[in-house]
Amino acid sequence: MLRNPLLAGLHAAGGLLLGVVVGAIFLRVSNDTSGAQNRVGAVFFALCLLAFTSVTTVDLVQAERAAAAREVQRRYYSSGLYCLAKLLVDGLCLRALPAVLFCVPFYFLMGLVPMPAQFFTFVFVVVAF
Repeated sequence: MLRNPLLAGLHAAGGLLLGVVVGAIFLRVSNDTSGAQNRVGAVFFALCLLAFTSVTTVDLVQAERAAAAREVQRRYYSSGLYCLAKLLVDGLCLRALPAVLFCVPFYFLMGLVPMPAQFFTFVFVVVAF
């Protein structure tokens, strides 16, 4: 993350901006059957959007492959520790943070249940996805 701080910033800003845009599209959805279908469609779209933004992990792993293999071979660290560190940093900074920033405006603009337990359940499901 220190080598490319712009990447984390763009992921966070993109998550927040997309949350506002998608939430604004479904801002005044009614509370009838049609509105429920629109909300389900918006949640499905949000999950697909966040799933496809995770594809950038492949580029990062591929770019660091040679350096990581050389460092593991020289026993600076083990391959398991490299994978754990990569998953934690990449998962938290580039996946979880943008997902949370996406959920905050999206959830409330969609008019979903404004209760803390439901909101945090929604955020947990989206981040876990």
